[in-house]
Amino acid sequence: MNNIKSIPFSETHLFSKLILDYISNDKKVKPFSNYDLSIDAIEQIIQDKKKENIDRKVLVETINKQYYRNCDASEKTQQNIQSLEKDNTFCIVTAHQLNIFGGPLYYIYKIAQTISTCNQLKTKYPTYNFVPIYWLGSEDHDFEEINHIHLFNKKIEWNDKQGGATGEYSTQSILPLIEEIKTILGESEYANQLIEIYQKAYTHPTLTEATRYLVNALFGEYGLVVVDGNDESFKNQFSEIIKDELLNQNSFKLVTEQLKQLEANDYKQQAFPREINLFYLSKNSRERIEYDAQTSQYSILNTQYHFSKEEILTELENHPE
Repeated sequence: MNNIKSIPFSETHLFSKLILDYISNDKKVKPFSNYDLSIDAIEQIIQDKKKENIDRKVLVETINKQYYRNCDASEKTQQNIQSLEKDNTFCIVTAHQLNIFGGPLYYIYKIAQTISTCNQLKTKYPTYNFVPIYWLGSEDHDFEEINHIHLFNKKIEWNDKQGGATGEYSTQSILPLIEEIKTILGESEYANQLIEIYQKAYTHPTLTEATRYLVNALFGEYGLVVVDGNDESFKNQFSEIIKDELLNQNSFKLVTEQLKQLEANDYKQQAFPREINLFYLSKNSRERIEYDAQTSQYSILNTQYHFSKEEILTELENHPE
């Protein structure tokens, strides 16, 4: 007996008009998307991605280093990482903040769906490799969004706001919460397995390392690759984009123009860009960068840091991370 039921997205009352029109391929949304929402569009996406200048060697080397530091990759994950060097390998990426203990549930659904999508695409396009990627939201600063889970109507909360990028948070104060979870879950086989994973995960010194271990323990056997973008090697690859943002503020101009067009089509604003959409990272600090045209100075909000154009470009060259 098939007990699976489905309802249209529109009946959930959880999605905006823009999203509903997008998933129904409404013609009003066509100007805002390069591709149709269809598995058949993947072939064109692949052809377009092939034209991009991607240093696959640096990609593989950096991911391997990240795993080597604190996490044993499964055989399937290792194969997927190495396959990234091949020109016929492409990624399906999901991203999420570093919510403690793997909550809320849609965090898990997003990763599972990413793995499932890769399997579907491999069947549809067997000559290509598709690697599921979980991109760690390690630079996010919203501690209140990641510091709790709800377990059987009980809130388990981590009250140790340390400041700055959450991926750099020390995990030492999380460990007592595991005992609280243990009393709720009891002593079943699966509960004990999960508690053991939590105990091993949160002995790693930072939330980034703990989350990589946790997600790998849950999904590594399916070949999931966990990637931390907060890495000097990756930021160095990105440095020309950062430079353009500092000097020309093109993202603000481009996104603002698109927002005007969205509003002209009766859609609500989806983003609120600033002139410079970059943050300056330091220990326990993640603050926005602003530019004052009158003084020709860059300043870091809520700090004493100020840079001339030459100084901030030198900072970028020496410390892209």
